[in-house]
Amino acid sequence: MFRVMVYEQDLEEIADWVLEYPDRETGGDLFGFWTHSGSPAVQLTLGPGPQARHETAAFFQDVRYLSERGRALQARHGLQHIGDWHSHHGLNLAEPSGGDASTVYRTLQANGFQRFLVCIANIRVDEVGARRRVSRPEVRGPVRRQAGNDLVVTLHAYLFDRDRRGFSAGQFVVLPGESPIAASARRDRIIADPAGAGSAWHVERADHRAGQSGGTAARRVPDGWHASPWGSSFLRVFDAELRRCFPDSRLVLTGLSLTYHLTAGDEAWELSFPLDFPTSPARLRAGGADLVVDCGGDNSPRRCLAVVSELLSSVADRDGRDGSAEVPQR
Repeated sequence: MFRVMVYEQDLEEIADWVLEYPDRETGGDLFGFWTHSGSPAVQLTLGPGPQARHETAAFFQDVRYLSERGRALQARHGLQHIGDWHSHHGLNLAEPSGGDASTVYRTLQANGFQRFLVCIANIRVDEVGARRRVSRPEVRGPVRRQAGNDLVVTLHAYLFDRDRRGFSAGQFVVLPGESPIAASARRDRIIADPAGAGSAWHVERADHRAGQSGGTAARRVPDGWHASPWGSSFLRVFDAELRRCFPDSRLVLTGLSLTYHLTAGDEAWELSFPLDFPTSPARLRAGGADLVVDCGGDNSPRRCLAVVSELLSSVADRDGRDGSAEVPQR
């Protein structure tokens, strides 16, 4: 059974979109990367575009919306289109239908993809009396009600491979909060801010707590330091602080390495985090130099940013410029 990494924010948004269409199908697309072990790591989720069609037993994405957003996410953040999601609302069908499978195989062939992730959402109606017999961690997010019953969106993951017929079922590794790359894409206005407050969701977790959405996420997560709980937390703080200094910076994912492209006036620099950060340090390319971001064992995001600022100031001094005028300071 494979594992798919996803953030809580993505699950809450999907639940919101699903409950907007309780009697019709809706859907969207998943962007991220494939780890070296072949696991899908979702970094950003798109919902239905403005021209999408919602029918009782079919969903048709807004092709122009997907194309425009996809090109921007690839160009500015290096994300791949790794899958899609759609709802079967109350149809009681948690697996891909025959039509779903045919569509996926056409997608694989048309785009030259080797693999494609498909997530199927359903609306589960919990009677309030039954809900009280279930532990609170079983469901996450604000619960909507209909006729006195709780509405919970369940999500199941399936992996298709171009060289095999059928599909395999997966489990989720859920990371807290929002992906730093998704937050960066929001600031770039590639995707909009969440329209709702998030709705209740339920997934099968890969930490062997069958049917639980609460509690501690699985310790074993897909490859890449930024896919770990520590890495995700580091990037959230670092990205927010960095953009106070460099509001036009771009965060790009290349393979499993992260690179910030920084600009201030006519100056441009690159800050790269290697695959095994913080075991190996980040590197700053500035003024023709390749500099090590040595944090002296303190790998906190603010210390890292302070070292970057010091290095940029030293480069400005070396080149005979007034560093305080050209290097933004916090």
